[in-house]
Amino acid sequence: MDSPPSGCALVPLLLLLAVPIPSSCCSFAFNPVSSTFSAHLNKLTPWLLLDYPVAMPSNLEPDSGCSDLWGLHFGALALQRMLGVAGKDLAPLLRSLLAQLHFVADCHIQDPQGCVRLEMVNVSQLLETLAQHLGGLQGRPLHFPGCVRLRCHPALTGTPDTGARRDLSG
Repeated sequence: MDSPPSGCALVPLLLLLAVPIPSSCCSFAFNPVSSTFSAHLNKLTPWLLLDYPVAMPSNLEPDSGCSDLWGLHFGALALQRMLGVAGKDLAPLLRSLLAQLHFVADCHIQDPQGCVRLEMVNVSQLLETLAQHLGGLQGRPLHFPGCVRLRCHPALTGTPDTGARRDLSG
């Protein structure tokens, strides 16, 4: 039996090293929070029906290191769903706001247990929450360890789970 050339064993090893290892950390090389977010939000607000319902998580564990990032993640998903039904005048405003949140997608936030429960809230609450979460990220270190996987409060025993369980983590 002939043995393969000595360099052949090295190729699979190099391929394994080239594949990124999934991480539970999200880091940025620059501050991703734009100073113009409020202006984009203010342009969008008059165009919205402020009682328009959007789905947002109701059972995420509070986490001083991750909550703002998670809130922006779900806010961006809600805006993306709105973009899917927006008219030609509203769509550019939504795209502009979504461009301010694009950095969250780089974190690849996941809900591996499928534990996130969603509840319907008014879009006005979503917009307030987005501003709060972006404010919470300003001046913080650009390293978010343990934030890639969502963590949820478990459903209370004996309480019916009325939240919609859908994979909206990205």
